[in-house]
Amino acid sequence: MKITPKQTLDALRTKHADGSKMVLHKCSMCQYPCGYIWNGDRIFYDSGCYCTTSNSTRETEEQDLLDTLEMNKDTGLAERLLSQE
Repeated sequence: MKITPKQTLDALRTKHADGSKMVLHKCSMCQYPCGYIWNGDRIFYDSGCYCTTSNSTRETEEQDLLDTLEMNKDTGLAERLLSQE
């Protein structure tokens, strides 16, 4: 049985409850690890490197991450994110 995006999100929230970053990808220009960070019930996206934005960390909605997981449900993204150390 395949895990749903919502189940993935719940598992990732638990896994990164300590504030560790869930790396989504590395910046194609400088290789900075971009990803999501949980702070309690709030989710932030850290692009960190300033290559594409002037604000390295921005608050985002849970739906933004759910949409990303949904768009990539057949690419192995969920499995890769859940297996990250």
